[in-house]
Amino acid sequence: ANLAEVITHTLFVKGGKVLIPAFSLHRTQELLMDVLHWIKVDLPATKHALRENDKRRSIIANVHAPLGRVVTQVYANHLCSKSPNGKFKYLNTQLCESLAMQPEGIQATLQSLVEHGSVKVSDAGCLRMTKPKTSSNFDADIVIASAGMCDNGPVVSYLDRWGEDPRNTVILTGYQSAGSKGAELMQRATASSVSMESLSADQAEVIDMSPYYSAHADQQMLLDFLFRTDGFGCKQSATVLINHGNPNSKYALCDAIKMRANSSKDNDRQIKEVRIADARWLNLDSGEVIEASPTDQALLSEIEALRQKIALLTND
Repeated sequence: ANLAEVITHTLFVKGGKVLIPAFSLHRTQELLMDVLHWIKVDLPATKHALRENDKRRSIIANVHAPLGRVVTQVYANHLCSKSPNGKFKYLNTQLCESLAMQPEGIQATLQSLVEHGSVKVSDAGCLRMTKPKTSSNFDADIVIASAGMCDNGPVVSYLDRWGEDPRNTVILTGYQSAGSKGAELMQRATASSVSMESLSADQAEVIDMSPYYSAHADQQMLLDFLFRTDGFGCKQSATVLINHGNPNSKYALCDAIKMRANSSKDNDRQIKEVRIADARWLNLDSGEVIEASPTDQALLSEIEALRQKIALLTND
């Protein structure tokens, strides 16, 4: 509902375009279904309140994510797979109710999108999916583009083209690592649309919707996962290494773990030490720092080469 509100406000009140940076695995497909819902269900319901020109306007939503396209092909192939008992393995039937579509219809939409590059949703609009090695589609009204943290991939060209126009909106839907372009955008993000008078004259509006789409466990879930043993091995002490996340979040989790460990609940895992991991390599059996050997350096070089290859593959 909030996504629909932001899209409607951007397109028909501000007269701009919507850019949604997205991770290619699952996030792109989830957003694709939400945008499909907006075109198929929300847009027709709001057209009576629009100006005459907007009522006749056909909306184009484009997915520009090379890896996202490959993953969407997998979804299209297996969405309607069933278990021996006849139940769907992957499809959530609430999606069918939301879109007022049969499972086969949703699957056919995804297949047409991947194989033919576009599918007409209704007279209100269509979905497109940019194929590899094609140019950016700046004529679209809504674009879901990789990469999610905005440092690489097709999203960079859209930010260059659309990022300085306050009529446009960038919607962030995932974690933004420190130092990334996405983290820079997050610094000025709001939770919902604001009035045009409040916007900078030379910057697109940025809205943070990551709480709706983030797939990460929250602090309480992490604590439950760490301390729950169901009675097995609860007397064996463990060292916890906290590696991923913003510094403030990591230190907050560290304090929460120590506090929970000091409460000494029955059957909780015993925690010997909690450490904030740094850039050094560790022996996870002993907890000791491993000094880099020539072999390690060669491995690091190989990893870096693979990263560069992946970057090339994910760029269109």
